[in-house]
Amino acid sequence: MAAASLKELFSPMSIGTLKLKNRIVMPAGGLRMADLDGGVTSSIIDHYVDRAKGGGGLIIVGTLAIVARPGSGSMTIHSDAMIPGLSELVELIQEWGRWPRPRL
Repeated sequence: MAAASLKELFSPMSIGTLKLKNRIVMPAGGLRMADLDGGVTSSIIDHYVDRAKGGGGLIIVGTLAIVARPGSGSMTIHSDAMIPGLSELVELIQEWGRWPRPRL
């Protein structure tokens, strides 16, 4: 019975038009590692890239405030200045979902 359950866990699935390589999901969680303005830091990138290297099918990046929260440690998207850091984060996470995988 356990082997059948694991087979399903590692099988591909779709959510609408989004195709996932397996059913392993990392839910959103607040890291509180953003810079003072709410921007993405190298610590945030390292955290999520390490999880992406583990092979999960879906990584949900969480908490992302839509208003400035200086010094809170939460990522924000209160201005266009936040977009480059968030874009880099997404691109690096997605890189580990592509085949062939990048070399370590």
